[in-house]
Amino acid sequence: MHDEAPANSDDLERQATFFRSILQYALHFSSHSPIFALNYTKDDALLLNINYQPKPSYFQAQEELARVIHDGVYRLTSKTQLDKYLGTLNNGSTTSVKLFTGNCDGLNQKWAVT
Repeated sequence: MHDEAPANSDDLERQATFFRSILQYALHFSSHSPIFALNYTKDDALLLNINYQPKPSYFQAQEELARVIHDGVYRLTSKTQLDKYLGTLNNGSTTSVKLFTGNCDGLNQKWAVT
C-alpha cells in the first residue's frame, strides 16, 4: 500500500488515455510486444482502485475491447470494410443480415449483447 494521496482526476484521465493507447496499439499489431506503463501508473497501475472499483482506465479499456459507443449500443463492422456496418433487412416476410454503408444510426444497425 502507498502513503500518498489518491491520484487526482486529471491524473486518472491521463492514465486512462495512456492505457487506451496501449490497448489500441496491441490490438492493431496483434503481437506480444512488451509494453510498460510505468510513467502513468506509479502506485496505482491497475485498472481498478484500491477498493477494487473501476477507474477511468477500466472504462476506456472496456470500450476499446467491446467497441461500444457511449450510448451502450454495439455497432458491428468488418476489419476489412470499416465504412460498413452489419444490420438487418426486413422485407415484410423475411429478415436477413447485410452490410450497410453510412453513419450506422438506424435501429436495424444497433445490436445488444444479452
